Amino acid sequence: PPQHFAEFRAHLGSSSGSQSIQFRAIEAASGLREQWFVEMLREQGKIPDAIQRWLDRPTMQDLFLDYLEKEKVSLEQLYLGPGPSLPFFIAEALLEYEMEFGQWRFKHAQLVERMLGPDTGGTGGSPGATMLHRSTSIRFFPKLAAVRAKFFSTR
Repeated sequence: PPQHFAEFRAHLGSSSGSQSIQFRAIEAASGLREQWFVEMLREQGKIPDAIQRWLDRPTMQDLFLDYLEKEKVSLEQLYLGPGPSLPFFIAEALLEYEMEFGQWRFKHAQLVERMLGPDTGGTGGSPGATMLHRSTSIRFFPKLAAVRAKFFSTR
């Protein structure tokens, strides 16, 4: 219950998920490169090397698109082609990963809201549940989502 969380919250200091180098590195590797994300990292000080390395590399979406190019398969062919193929199943797995990440974000936002209330700041000084709820719409693979939506909108 919130009372138990309140008992140890002060011991967390300024710790928060948004300040976790490992979590931010996963986001960067997955494809989160939006300007607000990079600015938030800079506001926390120097971007840690573990995160900067991922920001300097291609995103998972870029790597997948490179793979498709080598295989001579277009995004449209994944859904309009002769039938499911290995690239199709990889695309679906990437979208599943993105969806699961979004669900984790949503559950985390709900938990924060339940423990702290909807308008209370986060442990690390973030806007708390308000920011977390906005993060649930982050897409790592927007091109995959767009081609899938295009396919289903023509049906």
